[in-house]
Amino acid sequence: MIDFRYHITTLVAVFLALALGILVGTTMVSDQMLVQQQKQMIDSLEIDFAALREQNRTSRQEMAVFKATTDNYSKFAHDIYPLLVSGRLQGIQAALIVTGSGKVSDLAADLSLSGLEISPVITVPLPMEKGDGEEEDTAVTKADISFSEAKILAKQLVEFAISGKVNDPLQAWQSRGIFEIHTPHNDTKPDIVLVVGGSETENPDWVKNFDIPLIRGFKEQEKIVVGTEYSQVGFSYMPYYQLEGISTVDNIDLVIGQTALTFLLEGRPGHYGIKPTAKALLPEFD
Repeated sequence: MIDFRYHITTLVAVFLALALGILVGTTMVSDQMLVQQQKQMIDSLEIDFAALREQNRTSRQEMAVFKATTDNYSKFAHDIYPLLVSGRLQGIQAALIVTGSGKVSDLAADLSLSGLEISPVITVPLPMEKGDGEEEDTAVTKADISFSEAKILAKQLVEFAISGKVNDPLQAWQSRGIFEIHTPHNDTKPDIVLVVGGSETENPDWVKNFDIPLIRGFKEQEKIVVGTEYSQVGFSYMPYYQLEGISTVDNIDLVIGQTALTFLLEGRPGHYGIKPTAKALLPEFD
């Protein structure tokens, strides 16, 4: 006689075995699919990395060519600059006044290649940031001078550049390190005044209280004033200078800017350089 309990147990065991087989089979299929997907992703990443490596290699080659080309053009510019400007400004006297962050070490020598006689060369320290609670008129420069004094200093430096005489107040400020004369005055009145502005930090109050009175003072003496600055400055003085109706060169540290200045001083006024305030890279020739 058939034992139904045994029969049911057997059927349950068979169904469980089938279920376990299906589960194991599904898991194996899923694992195989996952492995296949991962392999495809790895293959795709390897292709992408290979493309990136090739692109990087090509970019390095292009950069090397670009650098070599730039270096060649730079050398060409430096070599041809003396030939372009030599003697063009012979006998013209210019005062050079640095009011910003520009350095005078090489600038005066480079500009002299055109025959321009530069004297005097003067530098004035830049303003410090105001401390909390300081009034605008009491803000000081690195040499401890207020903005109201800066206006007076500007006027007296105009007088010195014209006459070559250092009066008592000017001598007192000089002894305090408020300004420095790098080359002595050669007792010849300058025909041209080159103002070198531009600074690393924003300081419009200093420009308004020193540079602008300085420019206006020389214009009152009927001197040609050109506003300049270096190509890389954090804060450009060009907009302020241009409002005074003077010509500007915004890359005076570069050969191309020095060339533009030479042609400008030959009688081609304008705004030259590489910044948005410039109207052209170089003056046009008839």
